[in-house]
Amino acid sequence: MNDINDIIQVVKCIADKELIVISKNGKATAGKNGPYNCEDTNIRNSAHWIKIYKFLLKLTEKRKYYNVIKLLGDYLAEEQNYGTSGAITCMHGNKMDHLNGTIGQGWAIEGLICAYECIKDEKFLDKAKQIYLTPEYNYDLHAWERVELDGKNIGIDKVFNHQLWFAANSAFIFRFIEDADLRAPLDDFVQNIDKLFSIYKDGLLKHYIVGFEDDNKTKIKILLKKITAPLKFFDQRFDNKSFERGYHLFDLYGFALLYENYSDALVFNSDKFRKAVSYGMDIDRINKDINAESTLKYKYSKINSYAYPYNSPAFEYPFIDYTFNHSHNSSKYMELWLLQMKLTYNYQTSQFSERTEDAETLTARLYELTYYLEKIV
Repeated sequence: MNDINDIIQVVKCIADKELIVISKNGKATAGKNGPYNCEDTNIRNSAHWIKIYKFLLKLTEKRKYYNVIKLLGDYLAEEQNYGTSGAITCMHGNKMDHLNGTIGQGWAIEGLICAYECIKDEKFLDKAKQIYLTPEYNYDLHAWERVELDGKNIGIDKVFNHQLWFAANSAFIFRFIEDADLRAPLDDFVQNIDKLFSIYKDGLLKHYIVGFEDDNKTKIKILLKKITAPLKFFDQRFDNKSFERGYHLFDLYGFALLYENYSDALVFNSDKFRKAVSYGMDIDRINKDINAESTLKYKYSKINSYAYPYNSPAFEYPFIDYTFNHSHNSSKYMELWLLQMKLTYNYQTSQFSERTEDAETLTARLYELTYYLEKIV
């Protein structure tokens, strides 16, 4: 395996095997939200797989991919998957919500828009619009408040990447409709996004939106991790920035998606954002900080569970690099791919099932790589 075409063949092999399961069940197999171990519904992974099959349909024009996209799209559009509020059920219920925050809603929109692009059935676009309108936008905070299945407002989603990914995926709706009033909250978010996120001195993105990062539980956890910091080289759970290190590229990927429809947004020229990109492009440093290479070399070294086992640099880095650096560094992408394969791929099951707590979701997240592959094939 030594070029992008080899990667595409692996993507096709994995997808064709999963197609058999989806065709039998009428939906993708549910995961458990990675290391969070939530009881997910089948919504999230079904949406992810639609994007993979959209790529393969464009690449091969094979009818089987059209059929599975329609099957999954129909599942996402089923009324039984929605609450009275119009939100889609992404989790069976946990300590947070049934929505997986705004990001779960954004992923569903993403799948529905991909299905609409391929099948041209208006019900997919209508459902995407319905989900987009469910959260309540707070113009004072420039962020969305979550609205539960029963219509109860449960407050701001304080995780920055949740807000970002909801906005980025929602923006694709407006490639197909023109409605300034409907788009107004999205425009406001993009215009004010620079106020919502912050970075550490080195450019590492912080996990929570500005103003919501200082709750007591977080402070206690940070204090404990500072005390045990020397142990982070053996186990990433002792790193007080493990969240941010594992999520940095995922956050940048959300920005890259947003760039697809808001390339003229001022944030993309800000010093803060460019510093975050610079940090993300130093992949050797990131791999060292998350114990990627050492996990393969040393028995007692534990990788950051929010990185390759969940937010894969191999899936995310190429699209970010292509978008913000206008780069096509295939040799670097191949290095990341081979590292991902060594760390997590199981050749017997054709899944990314090693060193991960959620093989179903990690495998479905292969879809992130297809945004880049679509640009070059």
